[in-house]
Amino acid sequence: MSGKTKKSFGVKENVSFIFYALLLLLWYPPFFRGLFFQKELVPTHIITAIVFFIYYMINRKEESLKKFTWTEAGLFLLILTYGISTSMAVSKNLSIQETLKYMNYFLICVMARGLVNNKKRVDMALITLVIGGGIVMMIGIGAALESIDYNGAFVGGMMNSTFQYHNTFGIYCLAMLFLSYVLGCDMKDKSRYAMSGLSFMFFFGFIFSYSRGAWVLLPVTGLLYYILAPVKYKRSFITYLLGNLIGLAVVMKGFSNVLQATDKSAGWLWVIAGLLVSVAVEVLLERVLDKINLKEKIYAVLVPILAVFIPIVAVLFREPVIKLLPATLAERLESISLGTETVTERTVFYTDAFKIIKNYPIFGTGGGGWNALYKMYQSYAYNSTQAHSYFMQVWVETGAVGILILSGTLLVYLYQAYKIYRNCEDKDIKARHVAIAAAVLSILLHSIIDFDLSLSAVSIILWGLIGIQYGLGMDQSVVRVIKREQTKYLAVSATCVLFVVSLVSYIAMDAAGQGLRLARSNKIEEAQGHFKTAVLFNPWSPTYLADYANITNAIGQSNKDASLIQESLEAMDEAVSIGKYEYVLVANSPAFYLKNGQRDKAIEAIAILEKHHPLNSDTYEVKTEALLVIADSYLKQNEGDQAKLLLNEVIEVENKINALNQKIKDTVEINNMVRFVEITPITGANIAKAKTMFNKL
Repeated sequence: MSGKTKKSFGVKENVSFIFYALLLLLWYPPFFRGLFFQKELVPTHIITAIVFFIYYMINRKEESLKKFTWTEAGLFLLILTYGISTSMAVSKNLSIQETLKYMNYFLICVMARGLVNNKKRVDMALITLVIGGGIVMMIGIGAALESIDYNGAFVGGMMNSTFQYHNTFGIYCLAMLFLSYVLGCDMKDKSRYAMSGLSFMFFFGFIFSYSRGAWVLLPVTGLLYYILAPVKYKRSFITYLLGNLIGLAVVMKGFSNVLQATDKSAGWLWVIAGLLVSVAVEVLLERVLDKINLKEKIYAVLVPILAVFIPIVAVLFREPVIKLLPATLAERLESISLGTETVTERTVFYTDAFKIIKNYPIFGTGGGGWNALYKMYQSYAYNSTQAHSYFMQVWVETGAVGILILSGTLLVYLYQAYKIYRNCEDKDIKARHVAIAAAVLSILLHSIIDFDLSLSAVSIILWGLIGIQYGLGMDQSVVRVIKREQTKYLAVSATCVLFVVSLVSYIAMDAAGQGLRLARSNKIEEAQGHFKTAVLFNPWSPTYLADYANITNAIGQSNKDASLIQESLEAMDEAVSIGKYEYVLVANSPAFYLKNGQRDKAIEAIAILEKHHPLNSDTYEVKTEALLVIADSYLKQNEGDQAKLLLNEVIEVENKINALNQKIKDTVEINNMVRFVEITPITGANIAKAKTMFNKL
């Protein structure tokens, strides 16, 4: 490539290796469990920081890095808000992790805007995403047919693929579907056939994800795509979508039957058959439309009317349509309504989220606040580490300030995207703007009712697409930017923070992992050294502290070393203090304290457990078990009054549980998803034992 620069943008075009590095960052995240877990996410932060730093060093004198679009400025303000929330967060560890995510998204967006700034590069970026999507599809189908082993890729008859969650997989397929449609329109011969085949794969995955929320969005964002796309792309949309529908209709029942069979290898034949039918129909329809040469008005007016009319007819003749579908698919379709148990459950989540927001109104709880606190506020005993609404979760984490910034940032993006579209004269580029906007809007709309953007792979794709759209439209005067010399320093500062904090987090994570492996091999003293390193590099992790406390205590007890025992107690105190929300940690702490003769601390830990996890049935197993041990120790010391108080508290657990269950009945609409607090066999036996002991006193 030449060494010229693009005057309207100011980014050197002779740094193609950085462009390819960006493509890699957009391509691989879905393959690693959607980057939902820190094990895969932290290395990605480090890679992003390195790539951006190189990008910065090459372009530090260029105009690009002196500009922020208003959307980028809003995203940076959201990072600052997360930073402020972290200073007062209920869990600094989780909040730091969440802040790092947004730094990553910001850098991806800025690089995409700077590097993907012409049609050729846009197509390369979109093709990269679509090819990655094809691999994700193969993993999902392979897992369904038991020919690929990927944990969680197919569960309960639903296709999850690498995201391990069917709703996120469904909306991902829909986003990739729009990108494949716009790319396929401009391709010829074999390339077109390949893209047509990929579009069928995305449509296939979209349906077999059984994501009702994603299904509902297809007619919404699909119609928007169709209305705004130039005529050539409207026609391509018709041929591709009809090809996908007919291909799926031909093989749907056969594939569904294979899923119930012992030998599932024939499923691949059904997939290939559907793909071939879809491509053949698309090619045939394209040739037919070429011959009849319909007027633009028919595409612009008549087809959208039919698009609205056909679903109405399908609803009116619902029963015959349902009978044509596989039983599982028909059941999911029939259950689409606001009265489903899933909708009821999410309404409860949102109600509980508002309880948290009420107590943390301005800057929120800090990142990870829902996960840390929801067990204290929940209306019944559900388990959900996510609020099942991205926007609600951001509101919980960053308060009114954060949700206003996020909402404003996305509204500015939508407005700017519309202005870019209106002022774009090149129809091919305009079509790409429409496809990208349809993909982005699909993800954002679905995220209102789910946690898709908690999977960093989806967020990276989202902000990458937004950056690409700005890069493609930056030569238009309608794009509002903030131009300051200092902006490049803000970007590189975020890069340095992302790199350093992610690196120390990775060192801590690796040290803790090695410590666990050594502990399992009974190499206790070596394991302690690694856990000490983990705590040194990440002192905000309650899990690392608890592991260090346990292994140090084991060494201290074995060697009768009072200083080590004291050190372990202090570490456990800190772990319980900063990790109140960690059920396993706090539930194990009373036994730890009792082993070390710390009755008062054991009682304090029980109180913390009950306060933060009141609807967990196991809480009362831990409570009753520990209190019986303490009561027995008081009896051995002839302190009957103290023992009576504790035994009475054990006996009262039954009344406490009954009161909690009554509150649940009074609060929520009872359905199959509502879970009550149980008096487990262990809890029941402990209560009976306490009554016997109490009566003897």
